[in-house]
Amino acid sequence: MSVFQDRGYVIQTEDKETGFITAASHINRKLCFFVGTTVNYLKATAFIEKMPSKTVSIRLNFVNNQETSSGYGYARWKLCSY
Repeated sequence: MSVFQDRGYVIQTEDKETGFITAASHINRKLCFFVGTTVNYLKATAFIEKMPSKTVSIRLNFVNNQETSSGYGYARWKLCSY
């Protein structure tokens, strides 16, 4: 968990029993003409599991999210290039 925090992520959920952690990076906002405001951020999950051989298995997933807002609300697809 401290690795995510050291990298600037905000911990959203954590469960010590299952070893599951979710976190999100800081938000980058950009105005796209004729589209609205786009919001980019990374979501990260970690699954930490003790193995029978007294080792630890760690699985990390990172997903780049982009949401676009306009007069019609938010949408989750890419409408503006960076």
